[in-house]
This record gives sequence, C-alpha cells and structure tokens, in this order.
Amino acid sequence: MVKKLKLPRTTAVRHHGEYEWQDPKSEDEVVHITFINKDGKHVPLRGKVGDNLLYLGHRYGVEIEGACEASLACSTCHIYVKEEYLDKLPEPKEE
Repeated sequence: MVKKLKLPRTTAVRHHGEYEWQDPKSEDEVVHITFINKDGKHVPLRGKVGDNLLYLGHRYGVEIEGACEASLACSTCHIYVKEEYLDKLPEPKEE
C-alpha cells in the first residue's frame, strides 16, 4: 500500500512563473505596468492581478536579473513604484 504524504500549505503553489504565462480571464484582472529598462526606454505591459513582476517581465523579454528565482533571498530584482501609487497598494505581506 502506497500512502501519499500531505504537507500543509498556507499559500497557493506557483511554479517558476507559470501563472504569469496565463492571460487574464477577464478585463477586471488586467493591470497595466510600465517597466523602464536600463537605457530609460519605457516598456508597457499588460499583466493581471497577482502577477509576479519578475516573471511577467521575463515573459515579455524584459531584462531583469533574478538570481534567486523570486524567492526573496538575494535582492537583485528590486522594483521601484512611483510615490503617487504607493497609497493604492496593499501593505506587503509574507506569503
């Protein structure tokens, strides 16, 4: 008899950006994001609520280093949010 081991999880499992490769299911999920590359060029993208910005950028060929693959261990994939949008974002939480 083979038993399956079930481990507790507190968050949804997302494997290496597979969620970011899915298109929004409705216009309510759409988020417009503009990356500014190292040359100052603006790269507008259409993402969805819940996307990881590192993986979303990679999906569309934006050059972003993420040495730890978005595990929050290395700080190479920092992003900056314009001050005018900070109050519109929820408080960060660990997941």
